[in-house]
Amino acid sequence: MILGLWLLPCLMLTKASAQFRFDEQLYKLTRVLEWIDDYYVDSVNKEKLVEQVIYEVLKTLDPHSSYLTREEVIAMSEPLQGNFEGIGISFNILHDTVYVISPISGGPSDKAGLKSGDRIVRVDGNNIAGIGVTTDDVFTLLRGSRGSQVTLSVKRRGLPELQEYQIVRDRIPIYSVDASYKVTDDIGYIKINKFAQTTMEEYEEASEREKFLGEQLTDLTTAKSDLQTTILKINHTARQLFTQTFDKVRTNFQNLFVELFAGGGL
Repeated sequence: MILGLWLLPCLMLTKASAQFRFDEQLYKLTRVLEWIDDYYVDSVNKEKLVEQVIYEVLKTLDPHSSYLTREEVIAMSEPLQGNFEGIGISFNILHDTVYVISPISGGPSDKAGLKSGDRIVRVDGNNIAGIGVTTDDVFTLLRGSRGSQVTLSVKRRGLPELQEYQIVRDRIPIYSVDASYKVTDDIGYIKINKFAQTTMEEYEEASEREKFLGEQLTDLTTAKSDLQTTILKINHTARQLFTQTFDKVRTNFQNLFVELFAGGGL
């Protein structure tokens, strides 16, 4: 007991000392930033400077520690929100050229006439082919606020001249459910490609639209996301359906077994 009473103040003192040393270093960093803001010969972007400090600090820790700016977080979160604002295409960069994989059905690019295989050469008159354009660059150029306009110069196979398309950006839905149909009268099938905030709503709409009254197969083989709440909801629904299906199959098998072997033959 005496040892315990002696250790407790020591532990509290050590913790307080460590906190004091941390606060001292934090004060030092704050003072440096204040001096730069007050006395540096040129004006500085304080927000950018602080973000750069954070980035450099985390870079020294390990490969898994990183810092995302507000813009990067928004860009990463868009696919999870179930929609974004832009022209509505899937694209890939091959041999330093932006290829349209497919326009999103019903989106601005689809309505304007873009087709799979089109090569985007210029955006608003600025060349983007053969200059080392990146995926982030393409996002920056093609995404924008709803109602804004962008002009694309497109090279299409079989046509000698570039085709010009004026496209008005709009809100583009990102669907989670790829397919839903009845395998048989008693079995339904739903394919989910990703988990987003709209996934559960799409899942329930597909079930109602197809009038799934019996068993239901939920295909999650390619589904991925960090939206734990949606995943748990889907998992709970699927588990209920699996339990119902298993119970029904077990009952049917038991009835069949009794019918076949009730006379004692095996």
